Amino acid sequence: MTTTPITIAVDPGNTGAIAILRGADLFQVHDMPTRIASTKRRRNKAGAMVDVHKLAVCADSFRTILSDAHHSWSPTKTTPHVVIERQGSRPGEGAYGAFRNGEGFGTLCGVVVGVGWVLTVVSPATWKKSLDLGTDKGASLAMARTQWPEHAETFKRLKDHDRAEASLIGLWIDRVAS
Repeated sequence: MTTTPITIAVDPGNTGAIAILRGADLFQVHDMPTRIASTKRRRNKAGAMVDVHKLAVCADSFRTILSDAHHSWSPTKTTPHVVIERQGSRPGEGAYGAFRNGEGFGTLCGVVVGVGWVLTVVSPATWKKSLDLGTDKGASLAMARTQWPEHAETFKRLKDHDRAEASLIGLWIDRVAS
């Protein structure tokens, strides 16, 4: 008997999202847990950053959700496969912003490895090319609404593109792994 894999797909970043899928079926989508950060040197540059403590609580919560879900989804327990989109510096981004993104990405990878889950890192170009998507965030939202009409409310606003992309990263790994 084969079991349908459980995927946790992550679009990292301060406005990112985390999606939980069973195969190609979307189960839940969560916004990235963040906290407001400031430094004495950059008081005017206060901004959001990934909150490692909230992320650890989320990971523990996901363990419970997945444990409960396994009883109804499959008779055998499987370790979730976590797929995180690779982060890199963006054009025009300063050193401070690039460092913050790298710090968040490293935090995510550390939490995943720390809880013993399987980790895959994928570049945006790889998964988007495979799904025939470009850089247009609207196209990601449209595809997510079409793929999961029962979750259309989750993807209704333009700023929900990170939710859409996290979900589509999970769809990509399901297609690649099949």
